[in-house]
Amino acid sequence: MKDAAMWKTILILARHTFIRLLWLLLPLGIFAFLVRAIPLSPLQALCGLIPVIIFEIWLVVKYLLPGMSDLVTKTLYASNITTDEEVLVDAARRMLGAGDAAGALELLERNRRENPGMVRPWLMESGLLNDMRKYAESVELLQEGLASRRWRKEDRALFLYKIGGIYSSLLNNPEQAVKYWQEAVKRYPNTAYGRAAKDKLYELR
Repeated sequence: MKDAAMWKTILILARHTFIRLLWLLLPLGIFAFLVRAIPLSPLQALCGLIPVIIFEIWLVVKYLLPGMSDLVTKTLYASNITTDEEVLVDAARRMLGAGDAAGALELLERNRRENPGMVRPWLMESGLLNDMRKYAESVELLQEGLASRRWRKEDRALFLYKIGGIYSSLLNNPEQAVKYWQEAVKRYPNTAYGRAAKDKLYELR
């Protein structure tokens, strides 16, 4: 499941990056068409090409590079899980499936408390709470995590994005989801998950 989710994320972001690249190449295509349609001297063509190239560079910096950054960041967040963590999550889910919900939760909670400065243990425990349909507790846990440390901007944006996702898809509370996504966009607009939150807000329009 983890690998499938990771590849789905990669394919979606790669598609978005490819679409952005096509849009970026559009001005050059239009310029090439005009050069063929309108007789221009080499000097005139060069004078016309320079602003097009400058515009293309601006588009790459403004749109393409952030998209590539998002692809790398989200791939790392989706795939950066150790074998020990995989075993831990699998053990917790087996315990949950066997009816030992308290033991499963205690296992991941202990791991989180032993690694308070790492984002993934918070997400792992939140995911288990979601599996247990304890969505409100999952939100509370992520809120606690968000307030507990001075995380990097990308990490804080990820917490806000995840909380918004729980409110939107699991608690059926789009108003609260919008609140957290808006905060991610406002405070961390230049992060991968800040931009992902912006996309979510756009989808709700």
